[in-house]
Amino acid sequence: MAIIVRFLLRDWLMLWVGTILLVFAILFAELHLADELFAPDPYNNVEVRSWVIENGELLMVANFIKNTCDPVALRAIGSAGGETSPLPWRDLDIWEQNDDRQAGVQTLRIGIDLVGVNWDWVEIRTTHACPVIENPRFKVDKVFARWTRQESRNG
Repeated sequence: MAIIVRFLLRDWLMLWVGTILLVFAILFAELHLADELFAPDPYNNVEVRSWVIENGELLMVANFIKNTCDPVALRAIGSAGGETSPLPWRDLDIWEQNDDRQAGVQTLRIGIDLVGVNWDWVEIRTTHACPVIENPRFKVDKVFARWTRQESRNG
């Protein structure tokens, strides 16, 4: 009799554990947590070499390692007084805006027009298409680099 009771208890325990795991798996999939946790990384090891302000333009030079995702957009965003605005920018190299680069070590040199505003911070933001089998339209938004007014005083 004791063997039967232990067997039934073990089966009920396995049923509850399995049910709980199934509920968590469904929630994990529905909330797209896997996309965020295991998202492809379009680039890494960003090292800003310099930020320089010249003639109303913020010049940035940064090295990074480009991975296999395809660029969709690069934007400069400035914040002053708690409000953000897109800023015009230009590539200081031969690349066209949003042109693709080969995977590997790369350098980005851009000039961001500060349009006469005393910005608190400026961010370089990117969007890359990083298709995965489960989601061929998967896009990754990421902050490439951030400059603050404090950096101008220190550098």
